[in-house]
Amino acid sequence: MPTVTPPSDHRRIRTGLKALAKLDRRAIKAAVQLEKFAGVEFPPGVSDLLQWYTFDVAGLQFSGRMTQKQAEYLNNHNTGTLADFANALSDVLVSLEHAAVQSLKNLSQGLNAVDTQVAALATASDPVVLAGGEVDPPPLGTCHYDTDRDAYDVTEDFCEGVLLGTSWEPNDTVIEPAEDNGKPKKARTKRRR
Repeated sequence: MPTVTPPSDHRRIRTGLKALAKLDRRAIKAAVQLEKFAGVEFPPGVSDLLQWYTFDVAGLQFSGRMTQKQAEYLNNHNTGTLADFANALSDVLVSLEHAAVQSLKNLSQGLNAVDTQVAALATASDPVVLAGGEVDPPPLGTCHYDTDRDAYDVTEDFCEGVLLGTSWEPNDTVIEPAEDNGKPKKARTKRRR
């Protein structure tokens, strides 16, 4: 198997900032639709939430469009080295990816089941699970990127296109959630190292 050389930190930063702006726009547009669904009359849009920020890192300037909180995180983790800034940017991107996947899981749950109070009223001949309209979360795995960094529970496209990963391995084992006082806990994915 040929050795894959990870991209430079400079390239990771440039690619990451472009991807962050693109993914933020998509997330905000989706959030606007969900806020309207929930009754918010005038939810904030892309132009309200994204601003341009410039970062001085190791004598170089990098600019990108992002939320204020994302910029604050990057400023707080800017130690002056390209590697540290690239890693902090990757952390922001992975956080956004996890939020998107979790949102899909929540939508899938809402589209495929009903409230427990409604389910309690149903009889065996009265199905309560919605037919069709399923929203399936994408397959997740572990992304190996840079020389010694891993991102867990991310999609293969995200790994290759955003983190510039050198390899991606699908999650193959899911641990079923345990019951706690009759309430199911969140399922966890067993992570390989």
